[in-house]
Amino acid sequence: MMEGFDEGRALPTILRKPVFWWGFGWTAGIILWNVINFWYPNVPRIDLFDNVNVKAMEFARHFPPFYARVLPLVIGLGYLCSLDLLFTFWFFRILAILKVGVVNRTGLTIGLEGQPSKAGEIVALESHGAMTVLVLWSLWLARRHLLFVWRCTQSGERGDGPIAYRLAVIGLGVCGAYVCGFLMSMGMSLSLALGQMVLMFIAYFATVKLMVASGFGYLFPVWVKGGNFLKIVTGTAGMSTAELSALQLVNSNAVFGGSRLQTLQMIPHHLRVMDDVEPERRRYTGIVIFGAFTIAFVASAVTIIYYCYQESALFLRSWTLWEGPLGIFGGIASAMGESEKTIFDLQKMGVWVLGGLEATFLAVLRSRFSWWPLHPIGLAFQYTTGPKYYALSIMMVWAAKLVILRTGGPRLYEKAKPFFLGTVVGYCVGIGIAQVIDLIWFPGEGHGFHNF
Repeated sequence: MMEGFDEGRALPTILRKPVFWWGFGWTAGIILWNVINFWYPNVPRIDLFDNVNVKAMEFARHFPPFYARVLPLVIGLGYLCSLDLLFTFWFFRILAILKVGVVNRTGLTIGLEGQPSKAGEIVALESHGAMTVLVLWSLWLARRHLLFVWRCTQSGERGDGPIAYRLAVIGLGVCGAYVCGFLMSMGMSLSLALGQMVLMFIAYFATVKLMVASGFGYLFPVWVKGGNFLKIVTGTAGMSTAELSALQLVNSNAVFGGSRLQTLQMIPHHLRVMDDVEPERRRYTGIVIFGAFTIAFVASAVTIIYYCYQESALFLRSWTLWEGPLGIFGGIASAMGESEKTIFDLQKMGVWVLGGLEATFLAVLRSRFSWWPLHPIGLAFQYTTGPKYYALSIMMVWAAKLVILRTGGPRLYEKAKPFFLGTVVGYCVGIGIAQVIDLIWFPGEGHGFHNF
């Protein structure tokens, strides 16, 4: 995007390419056309980019809906993702719809009497097993590098990253001890705290690594931090009221980030950028990044507190201030009030193991055969929010990229890239212009532009 500025030109190179403006035009044009509807309600809107709630398509009774959500951000940035990952995302989402629908229609459940798991939970168990194997597989592939890191930690050698390996390992140990102590102070036993930490590591590691690998920003781990796995598979009979309360709170959006993992997925990008920074300036780069995070956090917190006192949180009707907290504390109350406790369930564990074996099979095939089109990432995230809402957008960019590569090869791929970048820029600029118009002519009567 910035190419050309280093040559002293007033505009980057990409802005002088007509294909960029074609991509810019179709997204910004739709948004600006809809702005006319603000003044003239009789002018028909183009609802292509409308939110997910109006895009659900029902195929049959008891089958999950297919969300025909078109989001230019996914289409534009998805063009940079590899074909096999794009195909995997939408293929396994369609497969998950079929699996859940068939299980619902047949009435199949698994589990011991009194604690059955239905279709959604069965697929989630399968996905979590696959995600766990992905983490183990990644660690196995990185075993030589991890051994090198450990040797550098012992010898004091800095290593090849922006942070000294010894400092990173010590920091990991200190943070892990702090988190473990924090969980125990909330009411968890040592074994439960360690189990929760392992599940958190699996969720965070898998999501951050695969988000970086795919560029798909809507990856959410199965059961977020994994607490539901402990409740569903190991059971709650051995947990005290304090442990159940702590487990529910830790796995909510209130502790250690929500389902979007907050800033964790940005850390690999920061570290990658710092690799290109001169060693003597890395310290200042880290200070700037930490300062930016601190300022943004304080500004957000102060803004929320101010409006809560100024307008009352009840009137703001924000999910963060209304539905979110109600769900968190309502879930804690429900967990504490459950009279029927569950025990370890071998059947559910079997489904979890089956998901792991499926992911292992796909990973081995992918490592042995370069033409194999399926990546286990699709299985791990088959029934999560990202593929759920954006399967159609992913399918569209996959089909477009497949045609481009088959007809024109890498040369046509590079020529078409500005169109997809223009798609992203046009969408953002269109929303920005619409918001300014809303602020000037319709203050306090806002219109919706972008939804999740």
